[in-house]
Amino acid sequence: MIRRAALAALAALALATPAAAETLTVETYSPALSAAALGVQTITVDHFAGREGTRFSFMVADALQQASIRGQPWFTVLVDDGPGADAVLEGRVTPHIAEHRFRRKREVCWTYDEDGACSERRKVELDCIRLQVNVRPDVRLVRRDGALLWTFTSARGDQEEFCPDVDDHPDVRAMIMDVLPDLAHDIRRELAPTGTILPVRIMERRNGLSGDDRDRFRDAVSRTKSDESAACESFESLHSANPDQPSLMFNVGLCAERRGDHSLAQERYRAALASDRSDGAASAGLRRIDDTATASAQIAFHFGQ
Repeated sequence: MIRRAALAALAALALATPAAAETLTVETYSPALSAAALGVQTITVDHFAGREGTRFSFMVADALQQASIRGQPWFTVLVDDGPGADAVLEGRVTPHIAEHRFRRKREVCWTYDEDGACSERRKVELDCIRLQVNVRPDVRLVRRDGALLWTFTSARGDQEEFCPDVDDHPDVRAMIMDVLPDLAHDIRRELAPTGTILPVRIMERRNGLSGDDRDRFRDAVSRTKSDESAACESFESLHSANPDQPSLMFNVGLCAERRGDHSLAQERYRAALASDRSDGAASAGLRRIDDTATASAQIAFHFGQ
């Protein structure tokens, strides 16, 4: 049922949004980076301790609440402790701020005229500061029976350089706020897979094709802008007559991936790789299929399918 819904969503998207030039759209998934939360349906996000802890816990709760696969929420997220949650996400956030002093030559105004406009500029050596902000949350996912399921200690940081004699001091809080959403997204990527409708560029080199087939190939490329299915039919017909042509090897693989025939897509991508003419596109296709297979297994386990 989920697969049918995904295909319907893909078809609706294709109808609602004009296809990008010279691409075909594929449904692809990236697995959760950790399997720790698979099967955890309901999570309580505790108020994290430490400076910026509460604010960050709200960001994490929002990121997990928005995690969904094919329109189906991955978690039910609770922000207050209550009965029924499978696990609790708890943690502490304490930003670390460091200053490193150095000297740098800067061009500055040396003299001003009577109207306050700069009349002479000189390059001088100034005392400057490199301000570094590092945020490394300590976050843990704990099952209701007390078992530790997962920990997160990755860091994100930002830095700015300024010379106090001529520059304003950077807004440290704004620097911290810039980092926190990325960390919340990192946690979401750790605990839940992601899916996307991805435009993938086709290969357009026509080397080795006869005059008529070159024209048919050009027409198929143009057709990707308005009718991807018809373009794929043309590529597959051309491939039958030209099985060793590298662009066609890749394009029919991409067509197979587009319609969910991953076994055939892998076969075509490997053939394209053997031709040494795929420019890494076939390798990327094989990685997408492997990632989608891993994510699909996670989805089936999580939802008990």
